[in-house]
Amino acid sequence: MKPAASILKIFYMRLKNHLGVIDHGSLVEFQLTSDEARAWWSQNVEQAQHMQKENSRYVEHRYAGDIYKGMKEFFGT
Repeated sequence: MKPAASILKIFYMRLKNHLGVIDHGSLVEFQLTSDEARAWWSQNVEQAQHMQKENSRYVEHRYAGDIYKGMKEFFGT
């Protein structure tokens, strides 16, 4: 199984028009750069699973892969 950081680098390249992903060690930052990405996040990610600061959302590694997969399916990339 690939480490989460390697998977997230691949994910970033596919969704770069909607978000940026930064690995901070114990947390992964999703920088939501489009209105569509922010709308998807608010409808699909439970409040308890993330911390928020402006347009960034911080989640534990265990949630990051599933969140990305959902965004990938929604945006069709």
